[in-house]
Amino acid sequence: MTENIKCSEKDTLKQMGGLKSPPKTGVENYRELKHIWRENEMTTLKDLLAYYNKLDVGPFGRVVNKLIEMYRELGMDVFKVSVSLPGIARRMLYLTKERQSFVSDGRK
Repeated sequence: MTENIKCSEKDTLKQMGGLKSPPKTGVENYRELKHIWRENEMTTLKDLLAYYNKLDVGPFGRVVNKLIEMYRELGMDVFKVSVSLPGIARRMLYLTKERQSFVSDGRK
């Protein structure tokens, strides 16, 4: 498999300890999908989409809801304040500084 990898990429793989398993080929992906298709008695792409949503989209939605709840407790709407991790971190830093100065001034 590594014969198609550029020399610098081979060096990187050696430094990382190599691949634990070779990447899947299109044929392997097709076989796996075919197995899933038959095992779940799918007949349309709608069936495949429902399967995908159940395994991927649904859990992701639950995680996003937990994220929203967590930041709401801190007084932030995470998607209005920022949509990137660095932006959220910056906002949290300012919130922390505001709270520290508020406490150190003796105000409550």
